[in-house]
Amino acid sequence: MDDPYGMQRVSVESFSSRGFYMDAPSIVSSAVLLLVLLALTFQRILGLDRFITKTMRDWKDARELERRSEVLRAKQSLEDSWDQEKEP
Repeated sequence: MDDPYGMQRVSVESFSSRGFYMDAPSIVSSAVLLLVLLALTFQRILGLDRFITKTMRDWKDARELERRSEVLRAKQSLEDSWDQEKEP
């Protein structure tokens, strides 16, 4: 035998009358990876990038507005406490 891989070959008869074996975890992981890649590829086509950008901008604006209103409330309560100290 000149073929060093000859001993590693499996005859076709060993697979006769056996079903096609599918490994479920590898199929699921491949499908998930394919879906993620498709989503990343088509996000510009489907407008997902604009939607995600708008949502992130809205969240940022809402957070800034909340912080600003919190600072204004704290300032107002501080001014009220100063006014109460000056009155007596």
